[in-house]
Amino acid sequence: SVLTGKALRQDPGRQALRFNERGAQLRREGNPGRAAEQHRVALRILRGLGDQHAEALTLNNLALALAQGGADAAAVQHFEQALGVLQELGDEEHEAQVIANLGVVRSRQGRSEEAVSLLHEALDKLPPESPAYRQVEAQLQRAS
Repeated sequence: SVLTGKALRQDPGRQALRFNERGAQLRREGNPGRAAEQHRVALRILRGLGDQHAEALTLNNLALALAQGGADAAAVQHFEQALGVLQELGDEEHEAQVIANLGVVRSRQGRSEEAVSLLHEALDKLPPESPAYRQVEAQLQRAS
């Protein structure tokens, strides 16, 4: 019914998801500034909802956009915020992905020792059969 469609459009969780998806798309298109704006809107919505898990994943997305735009210090801050929440929630797989993202930024900053250590830490938390594990392994080869 029309009412159901309208109710879905109003759902803030879905709105936040759409902003995140749009941000990810803009990142892929090489537009990190506009991507960061989308992720910030999603973050505001999710903080209003109190959805900590989605908030942590959005902080990671925002950090990726910031890093892509060259704002490494701000990116690191957001990765670390995301990590804190994911550790509290016990979500090791997403935690590992954020640690790996942090490792990639550290590598780009020329801090290769720290990068390698972070990437090893990420591998320890991931199941070896997961696609994420293989991605991190590839990042580790590039960083070392």
